[in-house]
Amino acid sequence: MTLLERIKQVAQKQGMSLTELNNKAGFGTNVIYSWKSKTPSVDKIEAVANVLNVSTDYLLGRTSEPHDKSTFSEETDAQSFFRIDLSDIPEKDRPKIKKQMEQFKKILLEDM
Repeated sequence: MTLLERIKQVAQKQGMSLTELNNKAGFGTNVIYSWKSKTPSVDKIEAVANVLNVSTDYLLGRTSEPHDKSTFSEETDAQSFFRIDLSDIPEKDRPKIKKQMEQFKKILLEDM
């Protein structure tokens, strides 16, 4: 599987088109599509991995694990609870959800 195919597959699983991914990564028009014939720079691959919340190694086919487990080894269940994917939430509703999560976090910290 090529890098572009892997990116497309991961984006589709997250309900995101390549155009939307391209925009979220802050790229110019059709940059990701150009990877059919060009090799992207490391910083572009990292930007895509960050948007998709996967490791660069996963995108490059070096591992079958989407996430670098060493990054999450110290993470608690509470921390992972707040690591949510808002890609399926309409853009206009995201600030409201983020605010609610911050309020919930504040309540949890007050009870400690």
